[in-house]
Amino acid sequence: SKLTVPSPGDYKCQLCGSVDERTLVVNAEPMFVTSDTSVDLNPTVNEFGNLMLDCGVTGRPVVSVRWTRDGNAVPAWDDQAMPTLSNAQVADNPRYICTISNKHGMVTREFVVNVIVPPEITNSSSLVNLPLGETVDLFCDARGYPDEPKIVWTNSSDSILQS
Repeated sequence: SKLTVPSPGDYKCQLCGSVDERTLVVNAEPMFVTSDTSVDLNPTVNEFGNLMLDCGVTGRPVVSVRWTRDGNAVPAWDDQAMPTLSNAQVADNPRYICTISNKHGMVTREFVVNVIVPPEITNSSSLVNLPLGETVDLFCDARGYPDEPKIVWTNSSDSILQS
């Protein structure tokens, strides 16, 4: 009798009406459960947000999962197929590489994380009272990443003013 094996695992060959049986173990090299086209390899997360990286794997015997961040080991993520980058910072923008292996082979998946800082005003002039005809310098500081925010000044009649 012949069987095409769809996936790794233990298969038993039994004779009908008999207690005689044999177990066949089918091993396989590691592989990703999801294809690279169905996983975001360039994920974006807001600063201070959380991001799960998907390195879901299969293989037999059980696979080893190792992570690096710009070439440096991330031991806290070892053996995690889907670790979470928590409280993301702009400094977390490097490459993360997941390496899975067993005695039959090794595969890797690379993620290039993009942490963004939505534009926000960080400091500005407060209420200013001055006599009519006097001039004052107003300031408005903002931050954002990767694009520096563009500041536009308007007055109460919504006229755009030069900065």
